[in-house]
Amino acid sequence: MSDQNKILVIDDDDIFLYTASFAINQANPNVSIITSNNGEDALTKAESFNPKAIFVDLNMPIMSGWEFLDELAKKDKWYSVPIVIVTSSIDWDDKQRAKNHPLKPSFVEKPLSADKIRQLDIPNF
Repeated sequence: MSDQNKILVIDDDDIFLYTASFAINQANPNVSIITSNNGEDALTKAESFNPKAIFVDLNMPIMSGWEFLDELAKKDKWYSVPIVIVTSSIDWDDKQRAKNHPLKPSFVEKPLSADKIRQLDIPNF
């Protein structure tokens, strides 16, 4: 499968990684899912295969979702990749921070479902 069909999902909860992978494959069975448990590992993986889209949690050990996004924002190539923050946070400040982030990530509350994914603006998904 080509790199254009790979999706990166980042969360420190293995159950969420499983259910998110299932939901993404329900929305599009032609993608493969690469998972990571923290932002630091995800940066390495993202650089190695240039994902079609990235789904990231905010609260993780080692490197948070915000730190991950801030690192991505340092390179122009990530501005064209759809990024979705998937979080259990209902904090208004998190939503505002996402809205004002240079990468302009979408913001979706957990749990992730195929219907929520289909409503996102992910080109050719």
